Parts: sequence; structure tokens; C-alpha cells
Amino acid sequence: MSLGTLARCAMVILGAAGCATDSLPSEAERLDLSDQCHSVVSPFDLGLVDLHPGGDGGASTCDTEIAALRRELHSPGTFCSVIVRIDFERTAILGYQVVCGPCASTSEAAARATAQAHLQEGANGELISSPSRDGLYVFAESPSDFGGLAVVSAWTGMPLFGGGTVWSGAGDITFPMSWRKPAGLGSNCPAIGGLGRTSGYIGALPAGDLQDTLAMAMTTAAPAALWDGGSVLTTVVLLYSRTAGGGWSPLGTEWIVIINGQ
Repeated sequence: MSLGTLARCAMVILGAAGCATDSLPSEAERLDLSDQCHSVVSPFDLGLVDLHPGGDGGASTCDTEIAALRRELHSPGTFCSVIVRIDFERTAILGYQVVCGPCASTSEAAARATAQAHLQEGANGELISSPSRDGLYVFAESPSDFGGLAVVSAWTGMPLFGGGTVWSGAGDITFPMSWRKPAGLGSNCPAIGGLGRTSGYIGALPAGDLQDTLAMAMTTAAPAALWDGGSVLTTVVLLYSRTAGGGWSPLGTEWIVIINGQ
């Protein structure tokens, strides 16, 4: 795929709806966010999932990272999202952050207000996600001059990600304001439990890009840490570019993977 095609694909994510790579579920399949957040969901609780899939009972290379994340992610009445940054070529994880909060049903209007107040984006952006499916409000504003992405949790109402995009310029990530080092997510971790319901808002890029990005996120400690005593409900992949138009570069573009569970 040429850089010109990639540039056009990167701009689509900030354009019209229809960017999701999977179709909307039926009403019967939609997530009941309130019930999911307040219930204890732990089908893969300790003793029910093999944290050492090699079968020899030995420690995996990610045991330390999984244990550290597990302590942070599981608290009664709270819901957590792990936000992972992956470079565009999928050669490295750039950083991650954890956002947890008490369960609280959130309306679109409240999510927009949170996005604008904390992420500097969202008040005029188009809602491109399905909150009932994804558990996230994803707002995208096309950069005629300035635009960007803003993400708010539908489970907690907390801001999760904000990033600006500038036409023929360079925006930047506005939230989280700091990122943890990639080492905290381990590497080549055991694939445990899956990523829940997955969606991708990646413009016109092929579905294979979504699957490759999800596969890379699955090798981190985050899914295993959530399944160890809880569950992963949804995972959403976003394509974030700091630049649109003629100045687009893969160096300023990355994948944002948001893994949600409790």
C-alpha cells in the first residue's frame, strides 16, 4: 500500500461514520452496561484458567507483570481500561496507561462535556462508536484545520484518550498526560481469555490491520491480568494520526488499543 493511500486512510478515521470494521449487533446482543459493570464477572477466576499454558507449572515470562496489573485492575465496584499505544508499523509498544473508576452510567451529553473539559476534543465531534457495543464514546472531528479524537468510558464516564490532529501540521496526545513504560506490559505473554467484543475504527485500512494490532495487544500482560479474577468485555482499536493532509507520516501515526474490563 502506497504512502498516499495510507494518508487517505488515516484521514478517513476523522471523517464520516461507518469506520467500524464489524457490524452492529442485534438488540439482544448489545451490552447492558449497567448490569455488566455492577456484576461480578469472573468466569476465568483463579483455578479456572491456566496461567501457565506450557503445562509444566513453571513461571511464564509475564508472571510479574500480570500480577502487578492484577492488583491494580480488580476492585469491587470499579471498572478499568488499559490504553496501549502501538507504533504504526507494529514493531513496538510505545507505552500504556490504566484508568479505573466507579461504575456510573454516562449519557452522550455528559461524555461530550467530559471530552471537551479533559481532552480538548469532543464537543463538536461526530460519535463514531456504538457505546452499547463498545462501552466507549469515541468522538472524531475532521481537521479542516484542527481536529482529533476523544474517548470517554461509557461504564465510568472517565476520560480515556485524547489526541489532536492538524492539517499539514502536527497535533499531539492530550490525554493521558503521562504514559507508563512498555516494560510494565511484559512481552510474549500467554494468550488467555481473549479480548471480548472487538471493534476497530481504523478508516479505510484493511481488516487485516485490525487483526494484526489485536494480536499484538494480546501478547501483553493486560488481557491475562483482567481475566485473572475478572474478565475482558470489549477491546477497541483506533487509528490516531497527528497530521492529516500532505504532511502525513507513519512516524506520527499509531494504534491506540483500549482493553476494557473488571
